[in-house]
Amino acid sequence: MLKTAYKDDAMGKTQVFEWFSRFKNGEMSIDDKPRSGRPSTARTHENVEKIREIMEKDRRRTIEEIVELSEVTWSSVQQILTEDLGMKRASRTIPGTSLIC
Repeated sequence: MLKTAYKDDAMGKTQVFEWFSRFKNGEMSIDDKPRSGRPSTARTHENVEKIREIMEKDRRRTIEEIVELSEVTWSSVQQILTEDLGMKRASRTIPGTSLIC
């Protein structure tokens, strides 16, 4: 009935059963459990400072240019710019290319 009413916005049956099982066992969090794996090493203090210096020299650089100069992945550069340096996308100059200010 929920799928009929809410279409793709409704939670899937598998997810409902998983949450029900968690709640039945007394777990009240819907957050994913921690997973094993290699921790991210891109958002280090050194990389944040490297990207800060690149941006101080020219604040009109695209994320792609910063990736080339810093040798840090695109997603990590974007995360450092927005979360660590508090910068936001100012405009789009070329389709698929972001300009940060």
